[in-house]
Amino acid sequence: MLCSGDVLDQNPSVTSAGTVKRLGWTNTLPAGWELMPLRGAVYCRVSNVDKLEVDGEIPVQLCNYTDVYNNEFIRPGLALMRATASEAEIARFALSVDDVVITKDSEAWDDIGVPALVVETSDNLVCGYHLALLRPRTDVIDGAFLFRCLQAKPIQVQLDMVHTFTVGRRCRPTALPALVYQSRRLRPRSCLCRRCRSSARSSNT
Repeated sequence: MLCSGDVLDQNPSVTSAGTVKRLGWTNTLPAGWELMPLRGAVYCRVSNVDKLEVDGEIPVQLCNYTDVYNNEFIRPGLALMRATASEAEIARFALSVDDVVITKDSEAWDDIGVPALVVETSDNLVCGYHLALLRPRTDVIDGAFLFRCLQAKPIQVQLDMVHTFTVGRRCRPTALPALVYQSRRLRPRSCLCRRCRSSARSSNT
């Protein structure tokens, strides 16, 4: 994954072949790579499903802020909160495999945009409040690749500077490889979640 704020010019020039020149290099992006803001690669919905249990609504498992913040992967087996939601809310915010859920806002600027990947789901698994649901466009980006992109330093730095996460609207474009290359090395053995990275930093000091 390449970010225009890293190796590409902020206003990259496009060649006649439609490729984008790298800053300071004579070669171009590989064939099949595309430069686009994240909003062009995902469908985004900001959840409004609260933690309440309301008579007449449908029981659900709620994926909350702390579930995303503390886990890389979301699955029904986690100790998820029980709540209720309307049929319309379930239709809009039910989680599917390869969805990416991110922390939408926080009092701390470096806690914005923390991602988790949905690896298993169920009929009643729903994205909760204070989270944004990113559903990858399957013709553009793989869900696991999107997840790792959001963990990459160039993207994190942009979100840190923006302070408020709005997909693609104020973030520089990202260079995305073709889907066939995205699926090769998506789930490294080491965990990169915020909790494990903090523990690793503490043990190294």
